Amino acid sequence: MDIVFSNLAMQWCDDLTIAVNSLMSVVNPQGALYFSTLATSTLQEVRDAWQFLDNHQHVNPFLSYQQIEQACSGFQYQFVTEKVTEQYASLPELFTSLKGVGANFVQGERPKD
Repeated sequence: MDIVFSNLAMQWCDDLTIAVNSLMSVVNPQGALYFSTLATSTLQEVRDAWQFLDNHQHVNPFLSYQQIEQACSGFQYQFVTEKVTEQYASLPELFTSLKGVGANFVQGERPKD
């Protein structure tokens, strides 16, 4: 393949290094992998608010910029960051938006079968 795109899916991988290596294994030598993901500051305000109520994890942990770069270190890469801030009128509006994109569970907090 010449180009592989992944938009806001890599944060669901258990091991980003394995995911990047797997995707790069199907990319031609002159091809490229482009992906967007979330980093540690994502939903920080929500994470901080939950800490006042209990010690449970209510927001998925995201990798740091350094961890994301490390996952790509075996390849020639260009690392671009962009801070995007979305504002919501209320918490229910925020949670509806998150559920609308399929982000409705916390890794490690899934019910046991």
